[in-house]
Amino acid sequence: MNVITVLGSPLPDSTTAALATLAETGLRTAGIHTERFTVQDFDAQALLFGHFDHYSVREFQQRLRDADGVIVATPVYQASFSGLLKLMLDLIPQQALADKWVLPLVSGGSAAHQLVLDYALKTVLAALGARQQLAGVYATTAQLQLLQDDPQQVRAHITDPALRERLQLALDEFHLALLRQQPHRQAQARRTRSAAFPLHNTPNGHFSPAAISR
Repeated sequence: MNVITVLGSPLPDSTTAALATLAETGLRTAGIHTERFTVQDFDAQALLFGHFDHYSVREFQQRLRDADGVIVATPVYQASFSGLLKLMLDLIPQQALADKWVLPLVSGGSAAHQLVLDYALKTVLAALGARQQLAGVYATTAQLQLLQDDPQQVRAHITDPALRERLQLALDEFHLALLRQQPHRQAQARRTRSAAFPLHNTPNGHFSPAAISR
């Protein structure tokens, strides 16, 4: 299984990045492959002006199509999710999240902005077809202690037991949802292959792939 993280923080050593890392680490322990996209993965002009034909955008869209699930992580800016996240979400085709489980993660300076999760971020994700959204996790900077022991990736220690419990519950639900979704996605993949390589009856009653003409 494969999960894509869309990180809307401009800083690689932010609380939001650390929260996303905690989630990704938890999923990897369950055998799920994770991959992260940030604004640094896109050409600036392609990101700003929505150039869908740019290779960085096409790569993002393809990885998203292949993913079984999506983590969307953002800091709170001006009582809403980040503008950088909005730029990346604008690169996602309409209904691209329709068949995927989505786990929203939000970090803010205080608990006063946790409504951003339900009334701002989830609304936009629903517009992209995300009908299978988990409750999500909201964390404050006081609940996470950033660790600077790895220069390649920021990590954090959860100082609040309540946040640890909420995150663990969210990851358990996410993992279970992905497992339940597997038969559906496998059947969908078989239908896609059948459409690409139609089957024809053979004299012995078995089926074989049709010849592909150049």
